[in-house]
Amino acid sequence: MSYLALDISKPAFLFFIGEFSFDGQWEHPVNQHQADFELILAEKGTLSILVNDRPFILKPGDVILVPPYAKVTGNGKMTQQINFYWLHFYCDYKVVDSIDDESKDQLIFSSKFHVRDINDILILLSELMNMEMDRKTNELPLNLLTTTILARLNIECSRRAKNTHLSALVSQSIEWIRANISTDLSIKDVAQHFEASNAYLTQQFKHDLNITPLQHLLGLKIQAAKVLLVKTNLPIYEISENSYFRNEKNFIRVFKKHTGITPSNYRRHFAYHHQNNPFVDPSIPIPREMQEKYHIQYK
Repeated sequence: MSYLALDISKPAFLFFIGEFSFDGQWEHPVNQHQADFELILAEKGTLSILVNDRPFILKPGDVILVPPYAKVTGNGKMTQQINFYWLHFYCDYKVVDSIDDESKDQLIFSSKFHVRDINDILILLSELMNMEMDRKTNELPLNLLTTTILARLNIECSRRAKNTHLSALVSQSIEWIRANISTDLSIKDVAQHFEASNAYLTQQFKHDLNITPLQHLLGLKIQAAKVLLVKTNLPIYEISENSYFRNEKNFIRVFKKHTGITPSNYRRHFAYHHQNNPFVDPSIPIPREMQEKYHIQYK
């Protein structure tokens, strides 16, 4: 399998960006690329296309990176409502055989991958579109934000690829943490369950996922909080309780550290996007009573 390694020793150059939404019968037109990349992120519905005659089906959260000089065409008419974002940019690149290539200043992508939580990416894309429409914005901020978006997506792409060859300890720990998550769950509890030391468990997580078990645990709590913030009208203190934080103050501090904004601001920014995307990644541990009360559906 081959991968695209984008050279980010200098920022990617934004060509143009847009959002497409259609409710009715539609087929992707023929598009012959030149030297530009195209990145497509599906938000709603199912997009069916051919890239150099290779079929791709994109569902919400799926991303495809179309290489330069490729031919993109529709793969039959679509009759449901669809919504997707597209981003054209220029960047030096090379083709590599492994996603684990550790060369500096490059982002390695598979041709298609899935983003677990697209809302953080959507707000960056929306900001990039707003900046592009402002004629006063010069090229550098646009290109830097384009590169930031690529870097954020690369984290998801790498995580998905590496999850296919996790060690048994890490794979089983991930599932056990999801099933047993609580306010009091500690990494020591996880290590003891699998009869491993904290140090060895941490070593295996860092080797397989490049994060610690604690970072993984906090990430799950943050993901649960994000879902509850935009799919319920619960006050912040109840959000903290139902996303496994000890108290509201600790929740707000950790949430802002991980996302850059407060829980209240996140709710205001992302509610619209979550309404358009009713499903939740099954790896996010939402309490059952919250699932039932607010009709939260897993994919």
